[in-house]
Amino acid sequence: MRTLSLAFLALILLLAACVPAQRNIGGDAAQTMRIKLEPLIFEFVPAQTSLGKFNPPGAGSVINLTAGLSVSNPNELPLRLDTIDYQLFLGEQAAVSSTLLPAITLAPGATQQLSLKESISLQNNPDLVRAVSQAFTGVAVPLRLEGRVSLSAESIVQRLRHETVVSGEVYASETVAPPLLRLDEMQSGAFLLEPGVPVLRAAIRLSNPGDIGYFLYGTDLLLLLGGQPLVYGDMMPVPVPAKGTGRAELLFYPDVERLSSQARDALAAAFEGIPTSLEVQGNLSMDVLGVGTFEVPPDWEVFGFVSALDQ
Repeated sequence: MRTLSLAFLALILLLAACVPAQRNIGGDAAQTMRIKLEPLIFEFVPAQTSLGKFNPPGAGSVINLTAGLSVSNPNELPLRLDTIDYQLFLGEQAAVSSTLLPAITLAPGATQQLSLKESISLQNNPDLVRAVSQAFTGVAVPLRLEGRVSLSAESIVQRLRHETVVSGEVYASETVAPPLLRLDEMQSGAFLLEPGVPVLRAAIRLSNPGDIGYFLYGTDLLLLLGGQPLVYGDMMPVPVPAKGTGRAELLFYPDVERLSSQARDALAAAFEGIPTSLEVQGNLSMDVLGVGTFEVPPDWEVFGFVSALDQ
């Protein structure tokens, strides 16, 4: 009986030696071998990371972020980086959640580059606006990604726990650019609000060539008609989005009794349908909400020819 027991035990050991080992990172407890992988090493590439097109609330409520990432494999076997499920933070404010699908294979010790681009809504998020606006005053804004990284190597699959994937900082790449202004002659001209009460309308088309949106406004702007100073007026704040356009309509109410004879002649000519030069002069300002106010350089010009408008 003892001899039979020893023979049976030897048979069981022989069969067990013929079963291949299984490898599955993050697999269930029934599997016989686990391989621990070191996390990939992520870093922001400063030269490729910046905040770009910025439209504050009222002028679009969005900001664009471009981030360059380097990723290195510290393991002794090649790894495929499949997905990064992440939440992006600017300062301490959650900005956007998304998934990056690199689908790249990293040899042992190798480093590769990734690119991340996001258009981030600022709508109804004043804390995020404040965090973002610091960048446009020359201050670095903390930037980080939190989430999960999924890796694979042949039949090995690993989904790492939720953690900070990478952290760094970001600056703004652009500065405020003054608008281009053009008088819309077809929509501009003179009309009577009521008998004896003339009004001059200056319709101005605005174009922002820069990547930062703002509100354009001005006070005590001078209207000249036929080269003659006529009256002062204001431009109420007008939103001009980044890389976009806007329209301002200025209404001037001259007091005919106070006009010089030359100014009255110019006004009369316009009402008679004679094309008469119209010009607006003064100081304009660009207000970027949460950032600051910037003066438009004094060489801006609004000039054209107008006459009476049909009402």
